[in-house]
Amino acid sequence: MSAEYYMDKPDCFIKVENAVRTYNQGGIRVEALKSASCRVLPHDRIAVVGPSGSGKSSLLHIMGGLDKPTTGSVSWPLLGGPESLRPGRLGFVSQTRSLVSSLNVLENIALPLLLLDHDYEEAKNTAEDLLRIMGLMDIANKQPDELSGGQLQRAAVARALSTRPKVILADEPTGQLDHTTADHLLGVLFEHIRDTDTALVIATHDRDVARRMDKKWKMQYGILEVEAV
Repeated sequence: MSAEYYMDKPDCFIKVENAVRTYNQGGIRVEALKSASCRVLPHDRIAVVGPSGSGKSSLLHIMGGLDKPTTGSVSWPLLGGPESLRPGRLGFVSQTRSLVSSLNVLENIALPLLLLDHDYEEAKNTAEDLLRIMGLMDIANKQPDELSGGQLQRAAVARALSTRPKVILADEPTGQLDHTTADHLLGVLFEHIRDTDTALVIATHDRDVARRMDKKWKMQYGILEVEAV
């Protein structure tokens, strides 16, 4: 399949065209992204690899509608407009602390379903199931500030999975996990989206994580190199 066909394919979840993202840090202009273009298709399993500071997080935030490109564009052809992304169609796992501090872990995972008007018992049962699968039932009633970094990451993944989104964007979800726990987390992710057309995009510098994905995109100095398929 040619690179041109892949880039022009209309039936995609996410379409990024010539996205540039610049920041002003202390009067200095910083280019986090330099004209990035990519597509996320149904069934995609993509690793975005590159060193810290290469632009991986900036790319994922633009793809997830959490940030806007300075120039260029981003759209979601099969998902709708930005207002349709969360909660529901797109799950985002941030590299930073993202759980609501006033809610316990179970409530955080149930929250996206409640925002979608699901019944409380249904939302609670789904949250409990995900905590059980993640091996986190013992922290269900704890507050986010009582958790370790690894527990926070796994709880954030569980929350992203709660609505069975069409796209999951995960920014270094295994960054604070040991190899065994990271392997289990990836297994949960893959099992949860098995036999669906859900796309999974993981930004990582972990070679073992990248090796388990079908496609590898490389980032360095804000430049994205998309693997042609």
